[in-house]
Amino acid sequence: MQSLRQGRRIGRRAAIRFLLDWHGLAGARRYAGAGGMLAHIRRVGCIQFDPLDICGRNAELALHARVKGFTPALLHDALYKARTLVDYWDKNMSIFPMEDWPCFFRERQQFRERPSSRSREHVEPALEEVRAQIDRRGPLFSADIDLGKRVDWSWSPTTLSRAAMETLYFTGDLAIHRRQGVLRAFDLAERLVPPALYGAGDPFPDAQRYEAWRVHRRIGGVGLVWARPGDAYLGIPLESPGTGRKAALAQIIRTLTAEGRVFPVEIEGVPGIGEPCFVQAEALETLEQAMQGRAKRKRTEFLAPLDNMLWDRRLIEALFGFAYRWEVYTPAAQRKYGYYVLPVLQGEALTGRIEVVRDRRARCLRVQNAWWERKTDPEGVRDCLDRHARMLGLDGWEGGIGL
Repeated sequence: MQSLRQGRRIGRRAAIRFLLDWHGLAGARRYAGAGGMLAHIRRVGCIQFDPLDICGRNAELALHARVKGFTPALLHDALYKARTLVDYWDKNMSIFPMEDWPCFFRERQQFRERPSSRSREHVEPALEEVRAQIDRRGPLFSADIDLGKRVDWSWSPTTLSRAAMETLYFTGDLAIHRRQGVLRAFDLAERLVPPALYGAGDPFPDAQRYEAWRVHRRIGGVGLVWARPGDAYLGIPLESPGTGRKAALAQIIRTLTAEGRVFPVEIEGVPGIGEPCFVQAEALETLEQAMQGRAKRKRTEFLAPLDNMLWDRRLIEALFGFAYRWEVYTPAAQRKYGYYVLPVLQGEALTGRIEVVRDRRARCLRVQNAWWERKTDPEGVRDCLDRHARMLGLDGWEGGIGL
């Protein structure tokens, strides 16, 4: 362990084994039920939320791959009943433990000081009215408040009430009470966030410590990551005066390294990895076990498009020899694969990708297509399809897997 604390060189296989073990994707499942779900999210800090529901939402797919007995209801209850989790901004829209609410004080403050410039002249005058109605009437959907106007907003024009609700959500005045499909009912955050957390001030003495906390958290979110700006660090301000993002990130990681909170790891023999990666101090024991080469039972999982392990896609391509691009925003004619395609993990390899769609009317999971790049065990894929269908409450799956 002491040699690891001073930095270490490891091989490609050890790096892969570390990532899989850190993410609970190797061997028997270590996480189970609501407690296991919370334990995993605490380990990685946050998981990304995306509202698209083609074969389950991103957060559901990520948790299903790791948590024994996971169902969407388990996540829904943790978010909107037990409230051990909360959805707010971290790496884009994310889900994280409720106890971390005070840590994003500066994020909420930033939204107050620099609100969206879109339709600001219409939205700001409506904020107090929307807040007052929710205070008086309780949790509301945007359709429950008619302000008689549509405004330019985010992806497309929307109602003024929705724009005002989202603005108050960004500033932390409102929180999500519940979801109904893609619709959100908002309530006053002070009624949903525990008082001790809601009333807590900024736990960080300055912006530098806040950014260091977020970088440290994000390294744990991926497990093993470069010290270079990219998708893994999305959402972190990195606004040190007089420096660009790359220099600011490098300085933060130097500070974290000097404090013994992260450690450099050089991966040998992998083209494209010419600089150290970093792991949290909390991950050193897992890294040491991976270096000892302990084989774990082979397992097949479908990974979510925005899975934490895939956040640094260039590193994943270098390690696994697997290039993955989420093509949901790519014009159909330009897609290489499909609209909502999931990488397939089998043992220590990403062996291909699969496109599955929930057919609600027929109550089945349909395999639209599959692409295989390496030797793949068909029984493992079929078992994964069985589990995926059960997770969604479907009767089974249909289609060919091409194996």
